[in-house]
Amino acid sequence: MSQPGDAPDGRCQRCGTSVSTRFRRVFGGNDETVHGCVECMTLSELCEGEAALEEEASAPTLE
Repeated sequence: MSQPGDAPDGRCQRCGTSVSTRFRRVFGGNDETVHGCVECMTLSELCEGEAALEEEASAPTLE
């Protein structure tokens, strides 16, 4: 089981923000990896489970 300080699991895979173990358990996938957090997703996206979906969490491209 991963610990809060473990990388990369302790960070959002989309933006790199540190996330808590509890956040990973609630919003992450079965492996507790999150692909989005409150810094890079809306609350609606989080509630819909999008943080657990790797393909849905591609960072927006800046032009």
